[in-house]
Amino acid sequence: MEKKIKLLPPTMPNFITYDLGVLDMEKQGFQLDKMAIPVEQLSLEEAQEYAELMKTEFIHHWQRKTSVKP
Repeated sequence: MEKKIKLLPPTMPNFITYDLGVLDMEKQGFQLDKMAIPVEQLSLEEAQEYAELMKTEFIHHWQRKTSVKP
């Protein structure tokens, strides 16, 4: 017997986190809500750049899981 499935797209974030660095994190009191940018605040160019980052990170993740090197 063979079953076919349709893969769902990944869950998209509503916020993008960023690194403040150790000193800035201490100033912020480690408040995670201040370490994220709402997706709707990105320009189209920024969104496309972030999408490329997501793609690259997924491939790196896949390579680590499968031990496949480019």
